[in-house]
Order: sequence, then structure tokens, then C-alpha cells
Amino acid sequence: MLAPTVFPVDLGRVVIARSLLDDNRASAIQNALAEGKDISSAEKEACGAQATDVTATLFNHWHFEPDLIHLIRYSDDPEGTYGEDQEMAAQLKAVRETVLPNGEITDDSIAMAKETIEEFNLDLEGYESALEKILQS
Repeated sequence: MLAPTVFPVDLGRVVIARSLLDDNRASAIQNALAEGKDISSAEKEACGAQATDVTATLFNHWHFEPDLIHLIRYSDDPEGTYGEDQEMAAQLKAVRETVLPNGEITDDSIAMAKETIEEFNLDLEGYESALEKILQS
């Protein structure tokens, strides 16, 4: 369930960016980021929604699998769900924190992902092993 969500989860980010560009408000996210907000908070401040909500809404409209929609919707806020859904939402959150929207992986992004992994008692050893393989390629 997790693998197919990693790539399309940020479709909402494209929709938000396009909307802000069309409204000549592209600087709204840049300003929020400059104030120290994370990308999801910056999106919410700029347009009232974050990318995961937009993506989940689009996927719901297109009749995608409800479990996939649920996972995407809670990937910014795994605390909002429970059990296996919470674990998968937290895993997706850690992946999204590791790989920044521009495709970079930084020491800060890895540290943020590790905080999520620890918070939700996820497999840190498996994460580090996968990360090592990605960084070596």
C-alpha cells in the first residue's frame, strides 16, 4: 500500500503551485517558508490546504482506493489515525521528510525523518539501510 503512494502524494503540491501562480500569489509560500514554517504549514497558510489534502480530494473524486486516499490524507498528521493506518501514514511521512520537494536529501531532512521514525516506533535500522542504498546510487 505504501509504495504506490510515494510518487503521486505530492500531486496536490502541483495543483497548489499552479493556483498560486494563476492568482499572482506565488510568493505566499516563499514568505511562509522564510518565516520558518515547514512546507505543509506554508501551503496551508498560502491557500488554506496542504498538498496531501488536495491530493486525497482529487483521488477521492477519481474513485481511487479508499485506503490509499486515507493514507495520503494522514501522511502529514499520522496522529489523526490509528493502528496499521497510523504506522503506514508515519512511514509515508518519514519518506516525504527525507526527500525534499526538490528531490534533495539533506542532513536536516534525514534528522527530521528520524524524529518521526522514533516518535512512531518505526524500523530505524530498516530506514538507515534503505537510505544508505539510496545515497550510494
